[in-house]
Amino acid sequence: MNIPVGGLKKATGSSSGVETPTGFTVNQYAFASPTHVIDIGSGTPAGTYETLAGHDTADARETNSRKWLATNNDTNTYTTTWDYLTASENPHIFIEVENISGNILGMWETEDPPDVEFPDEEPFTARSGATLYRVDSQLSKTTMIATCRTWLATKPALESFWTKQRDYQEGLTPEEFVTRLFRRRLVERNRWNEEMVSDVRAVFSLSGLTTEQQRWRVQLWMREVGRILCQHRPNTLTCLVRNRFTYNSRSKMLEVK
Repeated sequence: MNIPVGGLKKATGSSSGVETPTGFTVNQYAFASPTHVIDIGSGTPAGTYETLAGHDTADARETNSRKWLATNNDTNTYTTTWDYLTASENPHIFIEVENISGNILGMWETEDPPDVEFPDEEPFTARSGATLYRVDSQLSKTTMIATCRTWLATKPALESFWTKQRDYQEGLTPEEFVTRLFRRRLVERNRWNEEMVSDVRAVFSLSGLTTEQQRWRVQLWMREVGRILCQHRPNTLTCLVRNRFTYNSRSKMLEVK
């Protein structure tokens, strides 16, 4: 797809799992930022990892050849992130779900499809005994937002390392701080609107937004929720979703653990 240079903005994607090496798709115009890799359970660095640009073992004639390979030297769950350039606002979120338990084993989430020319293509292959589901449509559920706001309201205080963040201000509640971080993400993407200052739910009343654009804004907000609740710096949804949700394959819904 040809995109005018002036229409591009920076976006972020992430992929997580347990077993490595694991090949996964990265977006068009992706470039390697200083790679963040964190332990899903604790939100802290979890060993030595590397991300390699190149092909996985799939037939490159029939699949997306923009693949990275995640490797680690232990058994910890990993999350790796990348930055890329985009002109759309169409989030795609896939989870790998264990068929018996409903536990989320792996996850891939970005602000765009894996491949804009093949938007329904899956970004990685589920392992034996698991199934891949796309769940970004659930970001528009008001119950999902309400659940996150409840978690923020019951969080006692921000961790001390956040006091060094440029948007921090003494006395902010966790939810107020999330709003500031959310605003920063929109400013970076040239999409800030003053109607969004106090409540993320305002995105659903803004005129001219498609459903995908609404979900994209909620995705950015929920990433900040995850950063605060799971105590990590990388901009990703993986810790929040994998730590606090399971998936009901019958109802096709994320459910709180």
